[in-house]
Amino acid sequence: MTTLALLALLAAPARAQLPYTPVFSEGWRSMGLHLGIAQPTGTSGLDAVSGRGPSVGAEFYSYWSDWLAWGLGLDMHQLGTASDPGPPALKGKASFKSFNLLARVNFIRGESWTPYAAGGVGYGLAEAQTTATAAPGSVVCADVNKPCASTASVTLSGAGPVVSAAAGLEAFLTQGLSVSVEGRWQEYRLPLASANFNAPSRRAEALSARLGFHLWFGTSS
Repeated sequence: MTTLALLALLAAPARAQLPYTPVFSEGWRSMGLHLGIAQPTGTSGLDAVSGRGPSVGAEFYSYWSDWLAWGLGLDMHQLGTASDPGPPALKGKASFKSFNLLARVNFIRGESWTPYAAGGVGYGLAEAQTTATAAPGSVVCADVNKPCASTASVTLSGAGPVVSAAAGLEAFLTQGLSVSVEGRWQEYRLPLASANFNAPSRRAEALSARLGFHLWFGTSS
């Protein structure tokens, strides 16, 4: 009996030293960095002139409750070069930046992990560069104020509203640090000037897959 009591006393400090894993709670706040890949969709021909590229985002969330949070976010997609054989043959690239107001809903309560959905609205800036090469014996026109030629280039830029939606899974690794995986859709409703050939205009969409790391601070209510 004495031996068992001694073993229990020795085991108690070991149990107390197990790492504490927090749960999502009211009053917590987080700051996160997301890194991943963005893919343009076919909206307005964006996928014809730009391809897959890096996606970066930074977010701040404040939890009203353990399942509902509001936040602010910055996003940037640097879409890579892509081409379309045409005719006319197209080649280009695009970049998008946005500032967003966000809301998030967690689907599991009282746990150290949860699937979630988020959405937001914001303001974005975009730039798309496109070069068109005409078929032999033909010409293309990028600007009504310039003569048509066998090759023409145009740079489109604009600013306007942005809408986003996301779904993901987040889990605490330890106190003060969590990791997430997320898929995000964003639509940029930008008044870009149209060229006479198929270049992105008016509206552009991108899908992204990102890995995020989040620092947590504050006290739960």
